[in-house]
Formats: sequence, structure tokens, C-alpha cells
Amino acid sequence: MLNRCEKESVFRRRLSAVSAGGTYDDLKFGPIKAREIFKVNRLAVENESNAFTEVRLFVDGHGYNHYLEESDSPAKATLFWISEPFFLFEGETLVVRCTGCTNLDKLFAYLEGVYIIFDKKVK
Repeated sequence: MLNRCEKESVFRRRLSAVSAGGTYDDLKFGPIKAREIFKVNRLAVENESNAFTEVRLFVDGHGYNHYLEESDSPAKATLFWISEPFFLFEGETLVVRCTGCTNLDKLFAYLEGVYIIFDKKVK
């Protein structure tokens, strides 16, 4: 049996949060619904307010963190970005973990890519 593509479309999303000043802050995209696949072509992350210790990108959803990329000491108001495409499948959540933020820091992540919705299985 094969899956038939019912809909394919481009997407852009902006994730945002205000830091509580703890150990780390997570920006999350997902979980991805059944019969959907997201191909993320570009992702940019920014702390608009202050420099922070580290940013890590990973996929959650399989009982462990599947790490994609990290950067140490990103500068204030400077985009950290990844332009290598990656996929998110059913049940997965993209997590952007910002470590070392201060209270009330403004955090942003910008995503763009393609999502595909599959119809039910066909013979």
C-alpha cells in the first residue's frame, strides 16, 4: 500500500517566548500530526534582548533528543541560522533550546519550508 499526497504547501512560522530567566527556555514546533510531514528548509533563532550561552536544535518524540545543530555564545540581536533542510514526521516536535537567557529576554525562531498532508492509504 502507498500513501497518496493530498496537499502540499509552503509554510512560514514564527515562534516566540519571553524568558523566565531559568536554566533554559524552549521554543517548540509540533508535535506533527498523523499523515503529515514537514520539510524545514530554513530556521533562524534570535535573542533580541541579550547574548546567551548556547542554542541547540533537536527533534523530540522518540524517547531521546535527536540533535541537529548547536551554537555557543550567540550574540545579542544576531540570527543563528541553519539552512540545511531536515524533516519532521508524525509525533515529532522541533525544539529550539536557548540556554543562559536572562529574565524577560525576547526569544524568536523563524521557520520556513514545505508541509505535505497524506490521504489515507490506497491500494
